[in-house]
Amino acid sequence: LNIKQALALLSLLLSIALVILLLTNKTTLILGIISMCMIATYPLLKRYVWWPQLFLGFTFNMGSLMGSAAITNQISIESLLFYIGCVFWTLSYDTIYAHQDKKDDEKLGMKSTALYFGDTTKSWLKRFYLISLMTWLYAGILSSLNNIFYIALLAVGFIFHRQYKNFNPDDPSQCMSIFKNNSYVGLLLFFGILLDRIIT
Repeated sequence: LNIKQALALLSLLLSIALVILLLTNKTTLILGIISMCMIATYPLLKRYVWWPQLFLGFTFNMGSLMGSAAITNQISIESLLFYIGCVFWTLSYDTIYAHQDKKDDEKLGMKSTALYFGDTTKSWLKRFYLISLMTWLYAGILSSLNNIFYIALLAVGFIFHRQYKNFNPDDPSQCMSIFKNNSYVGLLLFFGILLDRIIT
């Protein structure tokens, strides 16, 4: 796509999103507006703060809260816990991704958690992974989810362990491989919850 086509597609998608958002309740609408402001702000953060990946986590996972608000007209404790888990998951995989660009970012004066953590990144990833798993586990318990979800969560824990063991901050190709591997985490969480609700 050229720039003109990309802008046209963006305008179309934003228009569709706005129509859908206007059909929801006030709580969801407010969250949607906040989300759009966060999306607009995010690209600027690498120039000013060391933790743009954390802000991306808050921004990228707003759908967890909006989905709950759209159905119940409020933010449930379960959806808030799931959101927090997703924030730290995003912080983890985007920090890994940022290690590919850290040399260029350093030359350009950009900031990132990859540069901020440096050689201590691996120990931080362990903490973030554990926070994600614990908050998802607690959300599952409060939501009365059953064995299918917990089996999926166990598989997610195994993936996180493999990522942690294999992570090399100085190997860009491996960082990209681990980053892409996180798509399986999303699929496991999605189908774990969906199948649990359908079957049990």
